[in-house]
Amino acid sequence: AKALPELLAVVRKGAPGAKLVWAHTTPVRVSGKTELVDAKTDRVRVRNAAAAAVMAKEGVPVNDLFAAADRAELFSTDGVHLNAKGSDALAERVAAAVRAALGEE
Repeated sequence: AKALPELLAVVRKGAPGAKLVWAHTTPVRVSGKTELVDAKTDRVRVRNAAAAAVMAKEGVPVNDLFAAADRAELFSTDGVHLNAKGSDALAERVAAAVRAALGEE
């Protein structure tokens, strides 16, 4: 969270007309048992909350990919990567956020 304001400043300086959207990190599932949430997900929640607070302060919308992917059937057996259904679900979510940022919704 400490580095995010500086990161945003660099992006805004380098691309002053860019429309920014921050995406939350997705949950982690237990490898081979994707019905279970991995303990690493607690760290993901904390980091997502910290980033969301910075983005709110900076006026950057947040695309909650964590909530969109919080279903076991969207993950491959490794518990980290999404399967085709999960990728499609997040692609729709990302496309909607981009359209909204560009005022095309």
